[in-house]
Amino acid sequence: MRSRLVGFIGILWFGGLLLPSTVLAQAGGSISGLVTDTTGGILPGVSVEAASPVLIEGKLSAISDTAGRYTIVQLRPGTYTVTFTLAGFQTLVREGLVLVGDAALQVNAQLPVGQLEQSVTVTGQSQLVDVQQVRGQFVTTRDMMDVLPGANTFAGRALLIPGVANQGMGDGQYWPAAHGNTWRDAQTANDGMRANVIIDDGQWQMGWEMNQAATAELSYELSGAPAEIQGGGVIQNAIPKEGGNRFAGTFFTSLSNESLAASNADATLLKQLGAVNRNAYDYVINPGFGGPILKDKLWFFGAFNRRERKVWQGGSFFTGEGTPEQRAKNGFPAAGTQGYIQEWANSGLMRITHSLSSKHKYRLGFERIGTKYPLVDTDNTRPPESGDRIPQPVGYHTQLRWTSTLTNKLLLEAGLAVQYNKWRREQFEWNAGQKSSYDNLYNSNWSGAFWITGWQPEKSRNARASVSYVTGSHNFKTGFEDRWGNVGLDHGPIAGDVRTYFYFNPAGNYNPLTNSGLGFPIGVMVLGTPVGSFSADINHDLGIYAQDKWTVGKWTLNLGVRADFFRSSIPPQSAAAGAWVPARTFPEFPGADWKTVVPRVGVAYDLFGNGKTALKAAAYKYVNSESTTLAMAANPMSSYTWSAKQDFRTWTDLDHNGSVIGPNGQIQYDEVGPPGDKNWGTANAGAKINVANRPGQWEFNTVIQHELLQGLSIGGGWYRRNYFDYYIYDNTAQSYSDYTQYSIKAPNDPRLGVYANSTLPIYNLNPALFGQVNSTFRNAPNNLRERLYDGFELLANGRRQKLFFGASANYERTHDGNCDQDNPNLNINCTGPFVWLWQFKAHAAYTLPWDILASGFLQGYPGPAQIAYYNITSAIAGIPLTNNQIAANNTWNILPPNAYFLPYQRKLDLRFSRPFTVGRTKLRPDVDVFNVFNANTTTTVNSTCCGPSYMTPLTIMQARFVRFGLQVDF
Repeated sequence: MRSRLVGFIGILWFGGLLLPSTVLAQAGGSISGLVTDTTGGILPGVSVEAASPVLIEGKLSAISDTAGRYTIVQLRPGTYTVTFTLAGFQTLVREGLVLVGDAALQVNAQLPVGQLEQSVTVTGQSQLVDVQQVRGQFVTTRDMMDVLPGANTFAGRALLIPGVANQGMGDGQYWPAAHGNTWRDAQTANDGMRANVIIDDGQWQMGWEMNQAATAELSYELSGAPAEIQGGGVIQNAIPKEGGNRFAGTFFTSLSNESLAASNADATLLKQLGAVNRNAYDYVINPGFGGPILKDKLWFFGAFNRRERKVWQGGSFFTGEGTPEQRAKNGFPAAGTQGYIQEWANSGLMRITHSLSSKHKYRLGFERIGTKYPLVDTDNTRPPESGDRIPQPVGYHTQLRWTSTLTNKLLLEAGLAVQYNKWRREQFEWNAGQKSSYDNLYNSNWSGAFWITGWQPEKSRNARASVSYVTGSHNFKTGFEDRWGNVGLDHGPIAGDVRTYFYFNPAGNYNPLTNSGLGFPIGVMVLGTPVGSFSADINHDLGIYAQDKWTVGKWTLNLGVRADFFRSSIPPQSAAAGAWVPARTFPEFPGADWKTVVPRVGVAYDLFGNGKTALKAAAYKYVNSESTTLAMAANPMSSYTWSAKQDFRTWTDLDHNGSVIGPNGQIQYDEVGPPGDKNWGTANAGAKINVANRPGQWEFNTVIQHELLQGLSIGGGWYRRNYFDYYIYDNTAQSYSDYTQYSIKAPNDPRLGVYANSTLPIYNLNPALFGQVNSTFRNAPNNLRERLYDGFELLANGRRQKLFFGASANYERTHDGNCDQDNPNLNINCTGPFVWLWQFKAHAAYTLPWDILASGFLQGYPGPAQIAYYNITSAIAGIPLTNNQIAANNTWNILPPNAYFLPYQRKLDLRFSRPFTVGRTKLRPDVDVFNVFNANTTTTVNSTCCGPSYMTPLTIMQARFVRFGLQVDF
């Protein structure tokens, strides 16, 4: 890995000395068009220059081709002046052209006959319809980030996107999904370079986060992504500020606390929860400053971000566990105080932009972040003392980008990003033993903290390079991107290497003499600790692509093909003996190894040839996001600690002390049953990987866009998405034929609707096969694992002198199949019907008299699907169930997916601002009001069926609160 990294840096550096410069995967926006004379005759050879203060080069140029077309690429967001010159014709100047995101702005020109010294200047609004690209983008402009309520948060900006929903209506969604893709496919990019870590499927962001003060715009790729982009999820790309030829800075701060909040808890909620979730406080301090080191040559920009928040958890209360000294050390209040989660975050960055010449540009950036959670992983399903803390982790993101223009047609681009993270979860002192953490989602109880103390280091590299050939009619590009790295996990000790597991029977209190009542002991989860450190590698995640945007008359073809090569592996590992396992040594073994070719075909049609109406259609194939998920799932060391292959065993509490640990501190092995996996702790532990095909998805869409009036556009589209080749865990030692079918009746509970008292099939495993495991991961047939989506979308966007607005409505349905081929119990309600659901949102800002700026954001979503988890015991089944003691193995959802939904959620947020100008300094105080109508709609409920607490609220929409802010630009 190191030799690959050093070699790429060498190529990047020396290439910059020898060659002119260009851009990365997301190369920025473009301006293109057709140049004619006043009679409509085509004019080849016209010199076209696009100038803007956002360009360190000052301007970029092109020459119209034999068809009279020109294209200028690699343009940053900003306001441009485009100048057209040709001998024998007057010079034409187009001013005030606003380019946002990666849009393709069409600027046509008619040159009158005359002298070059004569000029015609035209000032007007930019077009609202992109008639060349099929890619669907949403751009959060600087105006939107500064003006709309909540748009200064990562989640708040994502919620503005048409079709993106956040079931919790808060700041919790950092991985948006739209048009049928999933949050696991979401990716985050910094200046076009991937900034995700390689943990899980790679959707997490830890070493880098978007800094509001350092960001010019934030663009979201929603559909129709070109071949240079790997996945089909929502791609969030932060377009950074570079500085400029004058020193300028910005400062933003905001503050809210519970004295600025109303209450939306009615008597029923207070009776059910005792206290509801609500904002305790939050604040942000975010300055940024930049300017020239050498004018037109060397710019800098730096920024810092500090934020802190605390949220009270509904129905959660401290129990008083731990000694007074331990509680004081962790800042825990007295027993009976409402529980909370808390976050402190700091980040700082510095960015240098260097223009070696008019054709060469480097940008070097470094960001360091640290996020501390004094209390996390706690909610009203378990007391705060059972949570854990995340001390200040270390994370950084370093990025080098080179852009070069060999000629006005031939462009080069290259970039390298290096990311490192190391974060640690810690149990609280009292949880190192066998204390309990209650989890009422399944009416169950774990001993110990929810998470085991451990480190998780992650290192990743991301490199890319490309070459483009741009004419007026063609924008051809070919290149590659590669990602590689390592993620590890290091678990700390836990008493006895075992965690006990209880089932809370709602019938009454636990009687240790009869093993009945509330708190009945169910089983134990045996751990293979100590494991030291185990890890997984991404050897390469390489994509090689070619794409072209080809304009012929009114038609523009968007064509692309991409070859993806992915390989992961598990390095050699060893660990000492523990309470339940011997010393172990495992050699290196391969993970996934995929080679995939995906086509991308789209077409855009300028219906009337005036750039105001576009018809578009696309058929695009993508590979799904993948990092270390599969390799970690198959890792024999991870199966000892946290994966789905943890060894659950039956437990009989012979001495009725509520613990596997005896009074002498020793493990009572005679209380613990046989292994649930007979390979566990042996050389055969772990799973084989036999996944031939990389999971992927097809996207189809048709779209129409129309500029209705100057400054007003409308549009609509149909979207379809089909996932395929999911991989599935396959225990080849068991099959359907090893189970005997029985039937039971569901509870006769009216909250289950028509499914109350319905007949449920259950399947009992042949006892002789208990513990027989032969683990393999392989591709699942589409009838077992699938995801299908259909949706319609309506859009409207407008910008006038004192007003800008956007609105969307989505009518969509999603079908998910999550069935199994070995255990028929997992096929109970594993799929459900298509159900059409509405979603709408609208945002607007308007300048009132006295320069008061009013803005708002209205959103409405369907609630999440109702769930009814039902634990089926031998007593309920009327037969002795194999492995009956393990409650998690006998818990099913009585309701099919999408059978019923929680209430529809509606929310209105408002902001009022009053800008002031003092010399070169602009000040804008803000007042935000969230949840204006103080709705208390239930957002999550107790899903354990079917006792008195079933369907009681766990969280509600956060009550109305006010946040004060101040923006200073100087």
